[in-house]
Amino acid sequence: MANGPRVFSSVGIQQRWEVNERLRLDVGFERSDTLRQAQPTNVNSAAPAANGNLSGQPTDDFTAINVGAAYNAEDWSATTRIEARESNDSDKVSWLLGLYSERKQELGMALASRLTLTDFEGGEQNRQAKISFGLAFRPRPSRWTALNKLELTYDDVMGGLAENSTRKALNNFVVNYRRNLHSQISMNYGAKYVRQTFDGRYFSAFTDLLGIELRQDFGTGRKWDFGIHADVLRSKDEGVYDYSFGIELGKVIGKNLRLSAGYNIAGFQDHDLDFGRFRERGPYVSMQFKFDQDTLHDLLGARYHDKDARNADPTFGGDDNSATTIR
Repeated sequence: MANGPRVFSSVGIQQRWEVNERLRLDVGFERSDTLRQAQPTNVNSAAPAANGNLSGQPTDDFTAINVGAAYNAEDWSATTRIEARESNDSDKVSWLLGLYSERKQELGMALASRLTLTDFEGGEQNRQAKISFGLAFRPRPSRWTALNKLELTYDDVMGGLAENSTRKALNNFVVNYRRNLHSQISMNYGAKYVRQTFDGRYFSAFTDLLGIELRQDFGTGRKWDFGIHADVLRSKDEGVYDYSFGIELGKVIGKNLRLSAGYNIAGFQDHDLDFGRFRERGPYVSMQFKFDQDTLHDLLGARYHDKDARNADPTFGGDDNSATTIR
């Protein structure tokens, strides 16, 4: 393979064993080597090369192995995987864990965690951990739907020129009310607390967001929809408020596929609290694809039973307001 001035080879293998109808095991291996790479002129011999590690070697060469397992029970499922990756400039080990449970059809819970330990060539160390907990409440035949997601993040950098640490707690809550089949109101509240330490200096901040959106379907086949939204973002410590107001026109152009265009008269930017929506000032175009257990059933052409749908993330299932947005 060729990538600009670099020619490299890559090989990988992944093996899966179906131990029984509930248990599955996986093991994988991947290797990438640089065969030829143009050497740039080094204008400063005291500085490391811009493309490579401290020794000037390419940093894209690596060897990686992974082992994993998945278990599916009647009303819960679990997955785990351990990955080890060795490259010219760093060694990394990652552990991932996922749990999902749906005790009742109306209530789903999901837990995901990731731990990453990275040691760099120069002696710097990076320790990262993230835990997410999702809850979906879809009572039937109620018109209400509630989704909540909590994320806790830990990030430490040690042994380098500057040591720093970050702790972040983030919670997003959405409640949706359907007045009828073609009209709905969504209300959301998000809160974020960040604490950082950089070279012995301590910083902290609390930010929250409150928003509302109204959407109405219209036209032939009810494939068109019109929506308006309003949001306020507050930085508590600084006493600063930012606002977002906008309108949006959308159309369903295919199964589970929606195209929309909108304009925000006022806006702000906070990717942690944007709830997957565009809140910056100005025009935008958005494409949304709804991906849940029913979509997976259609893509695979498989026969899905209710218990199989429990593998889906509860924050993306069961409601028209659930979608993966691509902009």
